[in-house]
Amino acid sequence: LLLYGEIATPVDSSLSYSWSLEEGFLAESNTNLAAMDADFKDLNARVLVSAPLVLEAQSLTPGGSYTFSLTVENDYGIAVAKVNVKCNSVPSYGRVTATPSQGIAMETLFTIVATDWVDEDYPLQYIFYEQVPFNSSTRTIICAFSVSADCRDVMTAGDN
Repeated sequence: LLLYGEIATPVDSSLSYSWSLEEGFLAESNTNLAAMDADFKDLNARVLVSAPLVLEAQSLTPGGSYTFSLTVENDYGIAVAKVNVKCNSVPSYGRVTATPSQGIAMETLFTIVATDWVDEDYPLQYIFYEQVPFNSSTRTIICAFSVSADCRDVMTAGDN
């Protein structure tokens, strides 16, 4: 998630800002709301500051609601801006099947089909990948983002 706040302040004024989470819970490993370096632009008698906040992937819970606030202070006072973020829930109830159920590496053409998936946002986009060995974190995309719920590909050798 990437949020931007833009702040206009007089050139001769000091400036500080911070992001905070007012509602919702972040994944434990991603609780740091430190903003990235600000981007300053000189606009004659004032400065426009871009104050980005970046959260790592998997920081937000699917279906969760969040309220982030940006607090800005300069020599003239304090201002607070808030933004509400609602995360989409993950698709559910579906299944993925592969035909044939076994074959010869780099030779057999497999057809992978995703069926019966339900989500509040349509059309769904699918991505199919292989992960060898199964417990590895390395994934190879075999069919990239597409509204097509099926994929045909020849696979590499697996564990068994």
